[in-house]
Amino acid sequence: MARLQTPQGDRTPAGAERPPDEGQGLDDWFAKRLESHGIPSRFPRTSVTRLLSLAGFAVALLGLIWAFSVAGGTSSSTTTSTPTSTPKAGNGTPKTTQKTSKGKKSTGAKVSWRDVPVDVLNGFGGTGAATAQQELLTANGWQVRSTGNAGTSVQQTVVVFTPGNRPKAVAVAKKIGVGAPVPLASISGLDPSVISQVAIVLGPDLLPAYG
Repeated sequence: MARLQTPQGDRTPAGAERPPDEGQGLDDWFAKRLESHGIPSRFPRTSVTRLLSLAGFAVALLGLIWAFSVAGGTSSSTTTSTPTSTPKAGNGTPKTTQKTSKGKKSTGAKVSWRDVPVDVLNGFGGTGAATAQQELLTANGWQVRSTGNAGTSVQQTVVVFTPGNRPKAVAVAKKIGVGAPVPLASISGLDPSVISQVAIVLGPDLLPAYG
């Protein structure tokens, strides 16, 4: 009596788990196995390839965002420039002109009374007045060039100067304590030959600063 032979190669024993078929995804097979044991599948049947693709896309997106943030931070940096000053035309030094108290330009250095040779004239008629005042001036450091007479009409001592010697006359008048000096032309009856540059014409008050 012949026996019926059944091929054993394709049989799967009862209760044994069959491997996934070709073309069947691993996630689908795993879900079916859970359902066969009464365990509901709680995970969506999403292929592993799709999950990997989504993960790669997320990484690429984060990298792109980081690159934009770095580039934006670099471009937004500000550059501080040091202000430069523009030099003014010329050498920048203000040009000043020295003036006297009356607003006229100064003609030179200040004149010292010690450097001015003076003539001493008796203008009020006092006996020996010119000689006595000449000795007083010399004792105090003055340069007396000559002495003489200039009439008897002078009421107060005055300093007289020839043209071009006004600064010297100002220094002399200030030192002996009299008023502003006057030009020779304004004094009548005074012999111009007796005056070299500056003359002290004595009045009754003589030399106020040495009185």
